[in-house]
Amino acid sequence: IYVIHRNSLQGTLLPPQNLGDRNYLIGGNLSLDADSAALNFGADSDITLTHSADTGLVLKNTSTTGNSGIGAVLTLQTGDTDIAVNNILGSIQFQAPDEGTGTDAILVAGKMEVFSEGDFSSSNNATSMRFLTGRSAAAGTDGGSMILGSTGNLTLKDLRTTDGSSPRIALETGDTDIAQDDVLGDITFQAPDEGTGTDAILTAAAIAAVSEGDFSSSSNATKLSFKTAASEVATEKMSLSSAGLLTVSGRIITDDTTEATSTTDGSLQTDGGLSVAKDIVAGDDVKLLSDSAVLSFGADSDITVTHVADTGLTLKNSATGDDNPFVLTLQTGETDIAQDDVLGQI
Repeated sequence: IYVIHRNSLQGTLLPPQNLGDRNYLIGGNLSLDADSAALNFGADSDITLTHSADTGLVLKNTSTTGNSGIGAVLTLQTGDTDIAVNNILGSIQFQAPDEGTGTDAILVAGKMEVFSEGDFSSSNNATSMRFLTGRSAAAGTDGGSMILGSTGNLTLKDLRTTDGSSPRIALETGDTDIAQDDVLGDITFQAPDEGTGTDAILTAAAIAAVSEGDFSSSSNATKLSFKTAASEVATEKMSLSSAGLLTVSGRIITDDTTEATSTTDGSLQTDGGLSVAKDIVAGDDVKLLSDSAVLSFGADSDITVTHVADTGLTLKNSATGDDNPFVLTLQTGETDIAQDDVLGQI
């Protein structure tokens, strides 16, 4: 039996359009050379991975019904059968390996990863998600770190060890025309899933930065507004103005018991004057520590008691009109005066 070749050399032999239901192994590379080439997955090609020319890949869930609005899902799985603390379940890394300057430039510049918080068990799969950025080394060495823990704790860290290194959270508005009372950013606290509903699910507390007037090239006056709630949406109870004025709508209570022995100690101190609209009640001594200190009485301070250093007190009626002597009256509150009762004494 012999074979005679009777035709010219043929070109590339193309496979059939439908390869059937078999599995295929490719020992080399697989290239999809057409822009916008797509890989389709599923009996009805419901999942597609499409080339975006000069950009990347697009993963799409093409199903129009039945996917419960979940979109496209990319799952990273590990084959590890015994997950221990700090094991990484999966990560996504960002890198520029062809950067011409080399060295730090070609290291992993950023990554997202999920790692275990402890040994996995039938009742535990506690994990944290970590976001890492690089600076002058591989991501996770001296850049930034943000970790979202299994209990909702968010940890932001500056990994640099140089003096003054610290993380910062910036809340920014895109508003291009800030007017009075515009909110530049706020932090709110709420329990929206509380079963009793009504007031319980309203905003319970908030901190907001609020403009005090129209912003301009010479003004960005802003106050910090601190809000709390009792049976309502949280409202402002305290504010710190752009001028440094702290305004509190309720009581200020300090439970520190430090004694006041001078003008620079005690549990409450002011370096300026003190204005009080109502009564002052002191549970212990009241001290006027300056020589020539004055106690003034009356709407126009017409009666004064002045300290005379190392001597005593001067009582004065400061009215300038005729016949305005200083009158000191001693009274008793007794309601039944009997013989020899003392009404007052000097």
